Amino acid sequence: MKNIINYALEFNKSFEEEPFNEVDGLILSQLCYLNLDGYGDKLSSLNYSIFDLNNDRSDTLLKIRVPRQNNRLLKALANNPRFKDIKIIAYENINNPELQKQFSATIYSLNNICYVAFRGTDSTIVGWKEDFNAMYMDIVPSQQEAVDFIVRNKDLLDKFYIGGHSKGGNMAVYSAVNLPKELQDNIIAIFDNDGPGVRKEILETQNYLNVKDKIIHILPEQSVFGLILFSDNYQIIKSDGLWIQQHDPFNWRILNNCFVYLEKITSHSSINRDTLNRWLYESEPKKRELLVDTIYQLVTITNAEKISDIPAGIIKNYDTIIKTIKQLNKNDLTKISEVLAEYKNIKKEINESITTINEHKVNKNVKTYIDKVTTPVKKFIDKLPIEECLDILGSNNIIQKTKTVAINIGKTVTATTKKVVVVASDTTKQISEGITKELAKIIRKKTIYTGKVVKERYVSTNKVNVAKKPKKLKPVKKSANKKLAETKQFKEKYFDYYDDVKHYSKGQEDW
Repeated sequence: MKNIINYALEFNKSFEEEPFNEVDGLILSQLCYLNLDGYGDKLSSLNYSIFDLNNDRSDTLLKIRVPRQNNRLLKALANNPRFKDIKIIAYENINNPELQKQFSATIYSLNNICYVAFRGTDSTIVGWKEDFNAMYMDIVPSQQEAVDFIVRNKDLLDKFYIGGHSKGGNMAVYSAVNLPKELQDNIIAIFDNDGPGVRKEILETQNYLNVKDKIIHILPEQSVFGLILFSDNYQIIKSDGLWIQQHDPFNWRILNNCFVYLEKITSHSSINRDTLNRWLYESEPKKRELLVDTIYQLVTITNAEKISDIPAGIIKNYDTIIKTIKQLNKNDLTKISEVLAEYKNIKKEINESITTINEHKVNKNVKTYIDKVTTPVKKFIDKLPIEECLDILGSNNIIQKTKTVAINIGKTVTATTKKVVVVASDTTKQISEGITKELAKIIRKKTIYTGKVVKERYVSTNKVNVAKKPKKLKPVKKSANKKLAETKQFKEKYFDYYDDVKHYSKGQEDW
């Protein structure tokens, strides 16, 4: 299945032939992770293109998150007529540990229409600290900086898009909501790619209502970050990543030059959303602030500048960290324990309130197969002649331990059997649902983004025909050869698709 790199390699229609869409928005939101420090003079010409950037790489251009994927993406864009002539006309990058502010934005120009892209959280400690500050602060420094950046560059902007990934998506929405009305009117669309939402009270303000219909909030099906706080509306897409790697834009699935849209998020993501948002509104902000600051205090002891430096820093400064923990104020530790307990209790309450309906029945063939595999193992354990080995082992204690081991092995086999049955059953269901949906949702409505955003979806062209009730026919016995041929045909048709999903779910970068 395709991702944004495949799209950048293959989809070469001009923006006149195929208007700017949400996949283009994600690509530019990802491209703004490139480190353009030192390119100021070149960008000031307002004629420096993606093609020029690819041919004029600095040593630090890719020294940021996921360099290998960004390298492939940049090369593909520079050789694609759709993207290569896009101009990079403005760039800012601020990393201030004292103010706990990490901010970066890039403005791209395509056919006299601009795209303001805000960078999400980078790999620096200060960037992550600012994200956690949002757990107890109404406004973090980078959000206000996003508004100021657009105002400073308003002379470059006529009609324009705003977008970003992760924290960048949140800054895109926040800046749009807080811009002057004359600039809000010039916004074509706002692409929020798995970014956190806004506080509930903001949804009712006039400033938010001014841009509400222009926001395109896109979430992977197992979203974590994008479900923090609140959003009026969002669209769910397929991602091939596992858990946190769902957040990685390179894992977002594309079909027919459009995201693969789904009906809803997973139940696990829904529980996390409800838990975190209740916790953010019901717990005391001071306690949350204390929790975040304490964690940050311990992290700074490691002298790490990037997230990847933390493990080595913990090992190197282990004694100092333990000593600091022991010196923490007991009253503060009590408050931290209380706020963590509140989160745990809320999640437990939500989990208990959920009733499982229409549970998927276990595939009988899978269960039969697993029983055949595990039953001999369990029988072997039951028949172990432990009691007869007393003279050899010479110790009742050893016998008891051996018995315990045998019992534990038996329990593990039983537990593993149940788990494998459920996983295999769920996988069968997912493959079936995925094939049905994706084959039925092939034709895409052509959409032109203007002042009003028309949301894009796949549209099925299948017509439902009401047929007369067929006469009952006698069952025809199939020959053994024919059954084998049909089985082979089924595997070739569907299990190649499953292997493709497994291939793309092997994330190689830590998102």
